[in-house]
Amino acid sequence: MKINESDLNNIDKNINGVTKLLRVNELYWVDEINSDGATFNYDSQDSYHCLIDKLPDLKLVETIKSDVNNEVRKLLVEDLEKEVDKVIKLFRHFKSLFEELPRKKVLIDYLRLRKYTKVNKSDKKIFDDFTFQKEIRTRSTYFNSELYKDFGFLENNYHEELYNYCLYIKNIIDKDFDDNNYYDRNYLNIHDQPFFNMGVVHIIHKNYSGIVFQDLSELEFYKALNLMNTIPYIKSKNNEKLFYIIHKLREELEDTKKELWLKGILKETGKSKKYYNSKYRTVVGSNATNDQQHFVEVLDTIFKENIKQLVS
Repeated sequence: MKINESDLNNIDKNINGVTKLLRVNELYWVDEINSDGATFNYDSQDSYHCLIDKLPDLKLVETIKSDVNNEVRKLLVEDLEKEVDKVIKLFRHFKSLFEELPRKKVLIDYLRLRKYTKVNKSDKKIFDDFTFQKEIRTRSTYFNSELYKDFGFLENNYHEELYNYCLYIKNIIDKDFDDNNYYDRNYLNIHDQPFFNMGVVHIIHKNYSGIVFQDLSELEFYKALNLMNTIPYIKSKNNEKLFYIIHKLREELEDTKKELWLKGILKETGKSKKYYNSKYRTVVGSNATNDQQHFVEVLDTIFKENIKQLVS
């Protein structure tokens, strides 16, 4: 059945548009896979950046339910689902390759070409200068700055974000487009209000900095826990204990903020939710060591006697 695009309504046009954009993206991904990442460059990253900004604007769910079971809609959805499934399959199979793409090198090469053509600086020095300019800004300030818009975006893993978007689309299709939940496009985790006050931060930092996570300043820890930082600060020394702390902190948040914060803090620590879910209850499990049991006893007491009063 031939589809005349001029006859499509707005939702059908959007479904068709998303399908076409995913097909173009697939060409980039296949090239990167076949070249073992060698074709990844500024242009491809810029394309991904534009794609992630554009896709959520294409509304796929109608406010007023119409006849979504017509033949044209069915064909469009079938094509969309095929492309979504390809993205999901490719990402899962080549996740390691996509994670290790030379984003940092592309950023450094761009800076050397645009800003340091007449200055002899090492790659490390160029990146350190960029990191300093980024670190002195708050997250909201940085991600709205020209620094980020011009080249800071080159650091982002848009492959993972596109995969998450396709999981969202897959869920909409599975629910027959009867889902009014919007895609959370805040993949940069920009928030106006802190999740935890300085009192909570101080207690956790005082007891566990340098023990459960690598030593860092209290201010750095405050920024990290509140997803205000622009560079990762929290580096785990003990995943099971760190995850249990994260679990306890999450339970102190309002229900509407729990998953939002968990997603952000796991990204901060560089750990997946799947890995977190498999580990955070280890310290309270039947096979917990004496050390882990003591850790839980002390931490639970800290929350009961100190932290709960600070968040209530």
